[in-house]
Amino acid sequence: MNTMKWLIKREFWENKGIYLWTPLILAGLSALLYAGIVLFAFPHAHELSVSQEGGANIQANINMLSIIEKELATTGKSSALEAAANMYWVFMGILPLLLAFSSLIYLSASMHSERNDRSVLFWKSLPISDLQTVLSKLALPFVLGPLLMFFIAIGLYIVLALLFCLIALLNGVNLFPWLLFKADLMLFPLKLLVALPTYALWALPTAAWFLLVSSWAKSRVFLWAVGLPIAGLIFLRLVSHYAGIDLNVQWVFKNIVARLLGGTFPGAWIIDVRLPKELEAAFSFQTIFEQMLLTLQSAALWIGVIAGGGMLYLAARMRRYREDF
Repeated sequence: MNTMKWLIKREFWENKGIYLWTPLILAGLSALLYAGIVLFAFPHAHELSVSQEGGANIQANINMLSIIEKELATTGKSSALEAAANMYWVFMGILPLLLAFSSLIYLSASMHSERNDRSVLFWKSLPISDLQTVLSKLALPFVLGPLLMFFIAIGLYIVLALLFCLIALLNGVNLFPWLLFKADLMLFPLKLLVALPTYALWALPTAAWFLLVSSWAKSRVFLWAVGLPIAGLIFLRLVSHYAGIDLNVQWVFKNIVARLLGGTFPGAWIIDVRLPKELEAAFSFQTIFEQMLLTLQSAALWIGVIAGGGMLYLAARMRRYREDF
């Protein structure tokens, strides 16, 4: 256990910029951008032109804070306020996308780089198994990285909510009571925690595939990892078209190519979940969280986990016996 802990720390030290400083900088820029949008959009009146039948136009000045204040005073709810709060999700979505891209880049370079600079010779001289090394490289983008992203995302979510309420308060509208009793704000950390294990299970085949390619490719690892599945899909499509054989290329794309290449992207597992019609009509980020546990009942998820485990074993064996440095 101490060996694995030390190996994960080593990977984090070598990639701190990807998994710590970049998300922090991006979160700070998102908060500044959000504050600028709110400052511009809400405290000031905006002229709105509405066309009527017959070609007549009606000019009106719209002040979002005034609308929110009136709606809260009359009904206790505000559609305009909910729309403004949903802007959080736009900014929050940047962090998971960053995690997805950075994980693919890290995984494609992790085992190739140690062969390229021959540091693998030093690590092989230590009493550390190849499987432990491979698992430590997997742990950074799927355990430590998501946890760091979780705390950064929670911090960003709170900062955005406080910025919104503070700007509103400075303009004479007190939204702090609404913020304190908003259920979504309290449930968001729990929903995000539930998402992390499901995300890791669904993304395992993608991570294992990139590690496997990184263990044998001599150069251009990312191109090999992306190009091989796509080339195979194109080959099957050509065979199906010219030979007149129904190879069900769409199934291959959904269950093999998409799983190998897109598993690290948040919400990728939604392709395996059949949403109820009422949720399809009102699809949102909340829907993703609410339907996430359905994937744990999916055979595709567990088949992917088994396949990912096999590819991790092959990556460890390849690391052990690969001699071309």
